[in-house]
Amino acid sequence: MRLVERLFYKRGQTDVHLSFYQETLPLFKSFILMFQKAEPMVHQLHDELMDLTKTFMACFVKREKLKDIRASDLKQLRLDDSSILRSIKDVYVGTKTQELLSTVETHTRPALDALAVLPISLPGPSTQPLTFPDQFRVKAQEAFKEAGKMLLEKFPLTNPLLRRLSALDPRAIGNDAACKAMQRLKVHFPKVISKDEYAAYDQQCSQINIANDLPPVEDNFRLDHWWCKVIRKGQYPELCKVVKAALSIFTGPKVESSFSGMNDIIDKKTNRLNVETYHAYQEVRYRLKAQNTDALTLYHREDRLRSEVNRTECCYLQRAYGRYSRKLKIRQEEKKEKSKDLGLPVTTQPRKKKISIHDVAKQVKRKIAMNSKTSNKRQRKQ
Repeated sequence: MRLVERLFYKRGQTDVHLSFYQETLPLFKSFILMFQKAEPMVHQLHDELMDLTKTFMACFVKREKLKDIRASDLKQLRLDDSSILRSIKDVYVGTKTQELLSTVETHTRPALDALAVLPISLPGPSTQPLTFPDQFRVKAQEAFKEAGKMLLEKFPLTNPLLRRLSALDPRAIGNDAACKAMQRLKVHFPKVISKDEYAAYDQQCSQINIANDLPPVEDNFRLDHWWCKVIRKGQYPELCKVVKAALSIFTGPKVESSFSGMNDIIDKKTNRLNVETYHAYQEVRYRLKAQNTDALTLYHREDRLRSEVNRTECCYLQRAYGRYSRKLKIRQEEKKEKSKDLGLPVTTQPRKKKISIHDVAKQVKRKIAMNSKTSNKRQRKQ
C-alpha cells in the first residue's frame, strides 16, 4: 500500500524531494572540484571553506547575520536561535522545487480525497494540520540546521595555520596583513626553521613584500611553479625553507589514490608486505607521476641486449637486495632465539640449490632434444 501511495497518489511529492536534492547538492560542487586538482591549493583552502560555509548558511540564516562575519564569530553561531533564522517560507529550496511545491497540492489533494473514501487505512495520521508545502519547508529547515551544525563542527575555520597559509598567494604579496601572516608561519614549522633563524626569516618576509623583481602572476598560475621561480633566485633562503614545507601540505585526492594503489600490490599472496617496501613503491610512483612518465618510458632501451645499462640503478638494486637479505637473516636469528627460550627444537630447512638461468635453458633444450628423438624413433617404427 505504501508503494501505491508513493508512486500513484504522491508522485508529485517524490518529485519535490528529488528536485530539492538536485538544487542543493551543487552548492558543494565548486569546492570539491577545486580540491581535486593535483596542484597545491593550500593558499585558497581557508577562503574557500569560509565561502562555502557562508553560502550554505545563507540558505536558512538571515543574510545580515552573515555579512562581514569573522571566522571566530561564524564558528560560535548558534543555529538553534530562531532570531537569526529566516522564516519558513523564505528557506531556500530552489526555483524548480518552488514551482513543484506550488502545483503539488492542487494535483494530489483530489487523489487523496478519493483514496480516503476507500475502505482501507493509510499509514500515518489521518488529519494533517499543515499542507505538504509547509511540512516540506519545515523539514528542509531542520535538515539545513543539522547540516550547518556539522559543517561548523568539522570545518577548521579558526585554524591559524590555514589562515596564515593564505599569505603565500602571490596576489596578496605587498599587503601589510599578508606580511604579518607570512611572518607568523614560522612557528608552525619548528623542525624546518630554528629560533636562531627567526630574525633573518622576518627580514626576508619584509623584503619580498616590497620587492619589484618578483615573477609575474598569470591568470592561471600554479602556486608551486611561481614559488619555484622565486626559490631559484636564492634571495630568501630561510623563507623558502618554510614555503617548501607549506607546499608539501597537499589538498588533492592523494590519500584516496594511495588506497586504490594498495589494491594493485596487496592481495592474498602479498599480505605480509613490509611497510618500508610499500613506502618505496609509493615514492617511486609519485616521482614518476611528477615527471609525467612511466617506468617503460623512463627505462626504455632500443636494443635490450646491446644498449648501455644504467649502472647507478643497478647499484641501487644490489644495495636493496643486500638490505633485504640482511633483514631476513636477522629475522631467522630472532626466531631461533625465541625457540631456544621456549625450549622448542630448532628446525633448519635445507636450502634448495640455486639454478642459474643458463642452466635452466640448457635443461629445457635437453628435454626438447630428447622429445624430438623419441618422436623420430616412433615415426620410423611406424
